[in-house]
Amino acid sequence: MTINTSANRSATASTAGADYTFTRRLSMGACATVLLAALSLAGCQRHESTAETQKDVTNAAAEGQSDVTKAQADAQEKTADAQHDVAEARQDASKEVADAQQDATKTLADAQKDASGTQAKADYEVAIAQAKADEKVAKEKCEALNGKARDTCKKDADNAYDAAKTQAEEKKKAAGG
Repeated sequence: MTINTSANRSATASTAGADYTFTRRLSMGACATVLLAALSLAGCQRHESTAETQKDVTNAAAEGQSDVTKAQADAQEKTADAQHDVAEARQDASKEVADAQQDATKTLADAQKDASGTQAKADYEVAIAQAKADEKVAKEKCEALNGKARDTCKKDADNAYDAAKTQAEEKKKAAGG
């Protein structure tokens, strides 16, 4: 393949003829390509009519507004879902707090009841110890007496002990012990 240059022009007639044919074909193909490209570009440079432009603008605006409306609806739906989730979480948390508060109140009440029972038992034991001590002192005093007076004195000491014991038991029961 050779291109027609001044060096090739001095070649033989048969070679010069072939080069000329190739150059001519190449030139015609190149011209056709350039012509085709020029026509294509000329078509791209074609201006739309005002009516076509207005129609395209109206369609683009409608499509844009439709896209915006869809995006707004999606955003509202997602926001509503998120708000619903927050409301459910708040309700669950409130229930958990109420349950915990109820449990704490019951635990506190049980502890107070236990403390009251413990205090009642302790008060009972103190009252019984005091009653026994009072009975022992009273019986010792009875030893100074003789006969029936001594027997009556001991019965009075026993009755005083029984009364103190009954009173202690009633207080214990009333206090929940």
